[in-house]
Amino acid sequence: MEFQRAKEADFEGKWIPQPAQEKDLAELAAMIFDSELGRKYYPTEKTLLEKMQAACQNSDRIMVVREKEKICGMLWFQMKGAFGMYPYLHLIFIPDSMKGNGVGRELMRYLEYYALNGEGQKIKSRIFLTAGSWNEGTIEFYDRLGYTTIGVIPSLFRKNVEERLLMKVCNRVL
Repeated sequence: MEFQRAKEADFEGKWIPQPAQEKDLAELAAMIFDSELGRKYYPTEKTLLEKMQAACQNSDRIMVVREKEKICGMLWFQMKGAFGMYPYLHLIFIPDSMKGNGVGRELMRYLEYYALNGEGQKIKSRIFLTAGSWNEGTIEFYDRLGYTTIGVIPSLFRKNVEERLLMKVCNRVL
């Protein structure tokens, strides 16, 4: 039984994350690339799609939430992405039309729950992520969720783009 199905009762409500399907990836790549975030970090939509497809072949997880058939948000993470042992949030994306509806908060709650309870993994009490310093709204979102900036890394992904390294210590009670 897939993890999110087994724990579905813990994610009652409108936004229940589901694994992205292969057919979702092209739509997600188009949505992301059509945003400032996508254009800043990925040279082409095709490059982004190829990275997402490769990630799905590895141990990365790409989760989506839907309203009817419409994708309302996605979460892309690796369980051992930070320092080879801690969950790392690669990307969270919420279309502008869906921001403020609780989608992002629910996806982050899923990530935190999964880090503490997922599929026989050792409990990972810390979650790491990076956010471009230019993306103030996103950094404020992470601050509200309890993530703390622990460092700044210049030109990590793109020349002249400063990234903040953020971390949260999660507890069993979410």
